[in-house]
Amino acid sequence: MQFQIAVKHITDNWGEIRDGIIQDHFKTDPKNICNFSPSQLDELIKMIGLTNSLQEFIEYGLNLRGDTKNNPLTHIDYYMTAYMNLDLIGFYPDAMNENQGFDNLLNDSKHSAYGSICKAFITNDNKCYLKSKFLFEYYGSKSKLIKTCKIKNVEDLENSLNEIIK
Repeated sequence: MQFQIAVKHITDNWGEIRDGIIQDHFKTDPKNICNFSPSQLDELIKMIGLTNSLQEFIEYGLNLRGDTKNNPLTHIDYYMTAYMNLDLIGFYPDAMNENQGFDNLLNDSKHSAYGSICKAFITNDNKCYLKSKFLFEYYGSKSKLIKTCKIKNVEDLENSLNEIIK
C-alpha cells in the first residue's frame, strides 16, 4: 500500500519534479537539452551526477524493477525506460496537466517502443515524434517514423504511407 502511495505521488507530481531538477538544481534550460546528441546527453547525465551515461541511466532505471529471473528484460523494457528517462531529464518534456499527465507519457512510451519494432510508427504528437526519432536512431530501429502533426504537405504524408506498403 505504501509503495502505491509513493508511486501515485511521483506520477501526480512528475512534471514538477522533472522541471525542478533541471531548472532549479542544474540551472539548465530544458529547451537546450532538446537538441542534444547521445554524447551530449551522456555529458549532461554525468554533470548532473545521475550515472556516467544514458545507457547506465537506463540500466539504473531497469534495476529498480528488482529480480528479473522469472521476467527477463526485453527491448521494450529498455526502450520504455529510455523514453521515460529522456522526459525526466527534460528532452522534449511532455506537458503535465489535467489532460496530459503521467499516463499519457507512459502510453506514448509504449506506443513508441512497439512502433520501433514494427514496419512503421505513425504519431500526431510532436514531442512523441521527437523522442521517438532520437530513440529510433539510438537503438537502430528499422521502423519508418511518420508524423502527422504540423504536416505542411499532404503529398509527403501520402508518399511516406505508400513506402510502408511496398
